Amino acid sequence: MIPKFPSIKGLRKFPAMEDLHFEFKGGIKGRPIQKVYETILALLNGDGGYIVFGVHDTSRTIHGVFATDKEIDQFILQIDRINHSGIIVKTTGQKISTQCISVKVMNLEFTWKKLIIITVVPELLANYTLSNGKVVQRINASNYCTIGANEVGKTFTEEEVQERIRFATKELNRKYLTYLRTSHESYKKEIARKDRHIEKLERKLATEPISWYSWLKKIFCSRH
Repeated sequence: MIPKFPSIKGLRKFPAMEDLHFEFKGGIKGRPIQKVYETILALLNGDGGYIVFGVHDTSRTIHGVFATDKEIDQFILQIDRINHSGIIVKTTGQKISTQCISVKVMNLEFTWKKLIIITVVPELLANYTLSNGKVVQRINASNYCTIGANEVGKTFTEEEVQERIRFATKELNRKYLTYLRTSHESYKKEIARKDRHIEKLERKLATEPISWYSWLKKIFCSRH
């Protein structure tokens, strides 16, 4: 079961990190739609989740999508093609349910920009593939191709499948750890910056009451 989408009202940073269920994309312009299909496929082969366009993937800053309404409509039509054109199908060859993929456009406060949220909910006990046979899995916060389009029809032993999964997990764990360390360093720098700002304000407040008192005394005396 996928987690509930968090409330972002009044927030400048998305309250969740990229993980098994959340994928962030900065925008839709110039983005290969095939990569979006692969991310949807990876979430379908996992527990489901959300692809959020308009959020920076490392800082989690919510900046919205820089696109016109027409460009957003065209993008949504490309996502809708998954259901109508069989871009993603079950490994049994059946079409996926129309309830698996939905798109929502959310208006951001105090700006004309928007977020585009793709919600992915897999069917119970179903496995999925691209129409060309490519299989993509979600591991941590990344996608990994376990069967390439050129390997369709090849028979894999249980040991080969497990070895691929172990390799993917090890490699993506390493990348995810690097991502976490980078995020932690950014967080420490932000805290240090805020601490310096607070110290500056405290020093200023320690001296300002005297000047304010002098200013008020001057006004009071001039009126009497």
